[in-house]
Amino acid sequence: MKKIAFLLTLFISYACFSFGQGVYLKASSNYNFSASTQQMPEYFTYRVNLPGGSAINGYNINLSVNEFSLSSGLNFQGAVGYSFNDFLSFEIKFSTFGNSKKEFEASPELTYAANGKTEWKLQNYSLLPTLIFDQTFNKSTVSILVYSGIGFSTLKIKASFNEDFREYEFDRSNTFSWGYGLEYNYSFSKQFSLFTNIGINNTNYTPEKAGLISSSNSLEYLTTSRKEIQYVDEITNLELWYNGSSDPDNPEIRLKETIKLNSVFWGVGIKYELKK
Repeated sequence: MKKIAFLLTLFISYACFSFGQGVYLKASSNYNFSASTQQMPEYFTYRVNLPGGSAINGYNINLSVNEFSLSSGLNFQGAVGYSFNDFLSFEIKFSTFGNSKKEFEASPELTYAANGKTEWKLQNYSLLPTLIFDQTFNKSTVSILVYSGIGFSTLKIKASFNEDFREYEFDRSNTFSWGYGLEYNYSFSKQFSLFTNIGINNTNYTPEKAGLISSSNSLEYLTTSRKEIQYVDEITNLELWYNGSSDPDNPEIRLKETIKLNSVFWGVGIKYELKK
């Protein structure tokens, strides 16, 4: 992230001092609407102990959701750009997206497991170089924008069943985003204009590690395999204990799964053109 901030600062400084006549700044607020759903990733197994007859038995809690998506939410963007001419511009956007804690009830119900619920909080930060093709009509400009870029995402998942709960925090993983859209800009002075845009955004998030950060049970007495999870492309040479369980002194090993953040966005913003 420090490298991204340094590159962004360098670009702004270079643009302002070298190309002041064609440099502009933009700020916008967008809302992303989910464009697709997927099967909820199974990032961990949720098992609880429940009384049954004269004994305490362990049960797997069903958290599965068939139509799962985290791609709807608010998206705030800031950009610095340079207009080469009346037809072509280039921007570097800084984008932040958050889904504001989405809750899911397990669905469909299963006959062999009780149903629980999950709460997901995802944050994404991206730097998006954007190419813009402009067509101006008097005070109005219609633009086609195409972008791709890199960033990172963070994720927390809280699973609960009755009074039992546990919350996992996932590692900060790199993401790649791309998209395209249309923008309409109306100038109401020499330097200020308002714009609205609509388009498609695609971002994938694939975590590699997760750790248990809170639980209804004391973390002090839990084994490493119940507190840490490592996600891999392929499971090979997995060492199991005599009863078929994972080594309690090492992180649990699971296959990687990807969250697909495919959305349609609509937003409004303001543009300020710098003048020497």
